[in-house]
Amino acid sequence: LTEQVTVTATGTPTPEAQVGVPVSVLTADQYRYATEVQDPLRLIPGAQVTQTGQVGGTTGLSIRGGNINANKVLVDGVPADDIGGAVEFANLDAVGIDKVEVLREPNSALYGSDALAGVVSLTTARGSTLLPLLTYSGDGGNFNTFRQVGTLSGTFRHFDYYSAYARTDTRNNLPNDAFHNGTYAGNFGWTPNTANDLRFTVRHLAVAADQPNAILLYGIPDASNVREHDNYYSAAWNNQTTEKWHNQIRYGGLRLNYNFTDFAATGIYD
Repeated sequence: LTEQVTVTATGTPTPEAQVGVPVSVLTADQYRYATEVQDPLRLIPGAQVTQTGQVGGTTGLSIRGGNINANKVLVDGVPADDIGGAVEFANLDAVGIDKVEVLREPNSALYGSDALAGVVSLTTARGSTLLPLLTYSGDGGNFNTFRQVGTLSGTFRHFDYYSAYARTDTRNNLPNDAFHNGTYAGNFGWTPNTANDLRFTVRHLAVAADQPNAILLYGIPDASNVREHDNYYSAAWNNQTTEKWHNQIRYGGLRLNYNFTDFAATGIYD
């Protein structure tokens, strides 16, 4: 028998069956072949994902009819919301995401005013095998679409480690509409005894997307593009002093680097 544990509703690990709130927990087995985080989010009741255009197009999440900037999104406990509360789900690759939790109700008491519609929590996988586990997968399709994923994980004495890298490239079916996403995810832990646990997580993504803009209106694509480099990192120390006394020290950081360039020349060159 298995039991799902959630942390979004109470702030501490609690069995899902004991939480009287509308929360959904998805594990990696339920979205094994997903390429973006938005794919498993479409399986959540009450969650609506809207995407503009093709792969790489601006994507927003609406929970129970709430605005797309009214959701608190956490990556290993690190807030991923930009200024104003918006989150670009088109850039969040599913590589390394072991669990997706969605709380479908306001929870401003724990997470602040950003959580007016709900909370989305993404958790990175951990190493669990005594021997190093190396995996690789690759696939391709039309419109020059290619994807490669590699992972390395395992445990060694008191240490556990997990590293994953995924690269997705596609040209889409419009001129000057190529999209690239390279994402690295890492989770490293040290457990010296049953009462203490030190963990460090990091996620880095590099995104490049061409912007054809009003090609359907004018018949000529724009030559502008978007470049984005984001970093999510956290370090946490947990100590279980007694059965009912738990201590935690956490440090987290988020760096969003977004650059939009609109070149002077526009059109298709021979």
